Amino acid sequence: MTIFAVAAVVITAHVIAYQKISPFDEGVHFDYVVKAARGEIVQKGEKLGQQAMREIACRGIDLRGLVLPPCDSLSFDPEAFPNEGFNSADIHTPVYYGITGGLARGLVASGVAADMFTAARLAGILWLGLGLLLIWYAGKELGVATAPLAVVIGAVAATPTLLHASATVTNDTAGLVAGGLLMLVTLRWERGRSPLWLLGLVAFLALALKTTNILAVGLCALYLLLRPRTVDPPPPRTSNRAGLAVILGSAGLALAVWVGLHAIMAKPVVIPIDDPGGGLQFLNVLANLTTLITPVSYGLPTAVLGEIAFWAIGGFLGVLMIGATVAPVLRGSFSERWERLAGSAGITMLLGGALFALASYALYGEVIVSPRYGISLIPALAVALAAAIRWRPAIWGLWVFAVGQLALVLSALVSA
Repeated sequence: MTIFAVAAVVITAHVIAYQKISPFDEGVHFDYVVKAARGEIVQKGEKLGQQAMREIACRGIDLRGLVLPPCDSLSFDPEAFPNEGFNSADIHTPVYYGITGGLARGLVASGVAADMFTAARLAGILWLGLGLLLIWYAGKELGVATAPLAVVIGAVAATPTLLHASATVTNDTAGLVAGGLLMLVTLRWERGRSPLWLLGLVAFLALALKTTNILAVGLCALYLLLRPRTVDPPPPRTSNRAGLAVILGSAGLALAVWVGLHAIMAKPVVIPIDDPGGGLQFLNVLANLTTLITPVSYGLPTAVLGEIAFWAIGGFLGVLMIGATVAPVLRGSFSERWERLAGSAGITMLLGGALFALASYALYGEVIVSPRYGISLIPALAVALAAAIRWRPAIWGLWVFAVGQLALVLSALVSA
């Protein structure tokens, strides 16, 4: 309950302080939430609805120089909005939007929120709180001590990365839940504490929440592959091949189902797409080797929160996480479970950016990779860092950092 209380306070403060529409496509995500609450799935070629356009026009998008229609317009023309009003969120599965839409309608009906937009943002309390809770249980499954686990969760919750994602309408925040749940069930299945069917169901759900959560699938698959031949004491599972097959097969099935469904529902319209500016370049792929190192290291998309200080605070925690993942790899030791988890996270971060670069070019004709795509890796990184902390002064120092980080971000949001 403490974790959910902290998440509620942090997100509510952010929602009150940050009134503009996030440039991380929050407007189109909100439009999807509104439609999903009515049982609809956004199709390729579909345009924004009036409710979403009014929120965008009245709140404004947090980008300099963008001109939008007047807030008091009787109705809105999608052509007057960015991307000619097309809802670019059609590429995403409807699961996050359906859940968030249902929660938002409940918050409005109960009087907790005055409007659907605020309610959809407040639903981030559930996503963030549940994600943090799953990190806690996964850490305890690995036997991580309470003090370092608690401080790392506190530091992660206060990062600009998760704070902004969880307090705005975006399916990015679902990555924390997907990554945490898949990691927890994988750890439990390895010890014979969860059935194989549950492992498959969770892998399917991870991809159903957002396809970029495939990074969490890859991480857990690597974790099972790195399992040492001899451990003391021997684990209940004599072979991880069944787990590997179920994780990869279920994730592949979820991806195939959505790709097929999306293609069937697509409307026959021409959507304006910026010129990608040439073919795929090897340097573009190579440059993205560092894009996902680490997901907590990018700043927020505002004039104030994008300053160097906010990149620095995320970067500090990111450096600690990198150290926790690199150390086991350099030692070549994966005898302990947390070391295998850390090594798997490090390898996935390194290779994930380049693989996403190739995949995005194949699908969209341009290289599009964002650190936000790696949010599903944060649970494993957090647990690995907590397991690596053995020095008590470091725990107190990290608490000071976490509290200071949260105060700095919220004060900047209020003054923005």
